[in-house]
Amino acid sequence: MRRLTAKIRSRKGETLIEILVSILIVALSALLVAAMFGAAGRINITIRDLDEQFYQSVTEVESQQGTPSKGVVEYEITDEDDPQKGSIDVDIFTDSNGTFTGYSQSDD
Repeated sequence: MRRLTAKIRSRKGETLIEILVSILIVALSALLVAAMFGAAGRINITIRDLDEQFYQSVTEVESQQGTPSKGVVEYEITDEDDPQKGSIDVDIFTDSNGTFTGYSQSDD
């Protein structure tokens, strides 16, 4: 406790070098924080664009827009008492980018 009181009562000041170094550290820290905010903003914009593209693709497929292609879904039920195999004719819908696909049972 005596050392702390002695330090507070001391008339010795900080040197100019110590002050300049502390200002430099604060300035560099501020630049790093600003760079992090800029990077976070760019990431948010990219994610927002990708999210919008995804929802647009899902909407296209779910609303079954465009000309469907024909396909067949084959299934197998492995029940011990009553195993079943079969197939269902389906209409396949793909979004305009060709990255997202869905299907529904064909009316034919």
